[in-house]
Amino acid sequence: MVTDPVSAKAFLSEQTKSRIVQLYPEPDFLKAEFLKMDIWLECNPRRVPKCKGGWTQFIMHWLRKGWNDYRKTIPSNKPGASENIEMRWD
Repeated sequence: MVTDPVSAKAFLSEQTKSRIVQLYPEPDFLKAEFLKMDIWLECNPRRVPKCKGGWTQFIMHWLRKGWNDYRKTIPSNKPGASENIEMRWD
């Protein structure tokens, strides 16, 4: 059971992180969403996921919802959107 606020990304395996970067190739989006997640979790400690599977589900739901809003702001002809992008997780 998690009782102290921690970063949501600490619960992701390297393989899951790699897949997230493939699904959501905008580093600015990922940084902003993980920051929002961490702040939300600090403000809502009773709603912190209790197990690793819960964390993964929470993170994926959060990113999916955020991406639907974020992609509306991306111009359709943005250069480099399909390039491989490295995301630093520190």
